[in-house]
Amino acid sequence: MQVHVVDEEIASRRSLGLILQRLGHRVRFFVSGHALVTAQDVEPGCVLLDLCTSDLAALDVLNELSDRRDTLPAIIIARLDDFGTAVSAMKMGAIDVLAKPVQPNELATSIELAESTLQRASRRQDLAKRAETRLQRLTRREREVLAGVARGQTNKTIGVDLGISPRTVEIHRAHLTEKLDVHNLSELLRLVYESELGDDDAAA
Repeated sequence: MQVHVVDEEIASRRSLGLILQRLGHRVRFFVSGHALVTAQDVEPGCVLLDLCTSDLAALDVLNELSDRRDTLPAIIIARLDDFGTAVSAMKMGAIDVLAKPVQPNELATSIELAESTLQRASRRQDLAKRAETRLQRLTRREREVLAGVARGQTNKTIGVDLGISPRTVEIHRAHLTEKLDVHNLSELLRLVYESELGDDDAAA
């Protein structure tokens, strides 16, 4: 697991680095939030972010990382009097909060949570890619009909929206099930849901 530690205190960075290395993780240090968010070569992993890093507020760092939340889940380190801000950080997408000084067993648990977060995100992306590959078999009109089906519309309503007859809609729906190799409406809707997971992640 790659862990990106953002902490401006040398002693704190050393302490966290020793714990993480003993846990078997790779560590990269950043002395500021700005250094992290502007780096061009940050590989997927988790971010260990000290709220006391002062050059760029922790909430600003989380905001800058919002479009990379699935590849860089953030764990906040906070003093007891910073927990109001820590709660705000959780609302902005941080996956956990650790009290300072950090205890090795608590850090290990948080890192495991980050690993699970990355694995779930990877599975979602895989599902979305496979589903979209199947949907690419459809014509533009078939995808329009599929969108109506996903909204729960009847053939008549879909036909009115698209300017075609309900019978034509029915033919397109038959093509959908054949091209996508699905056997019922439930499988069809599941495929649509899976294809949208990637879009949801990107917008998160």
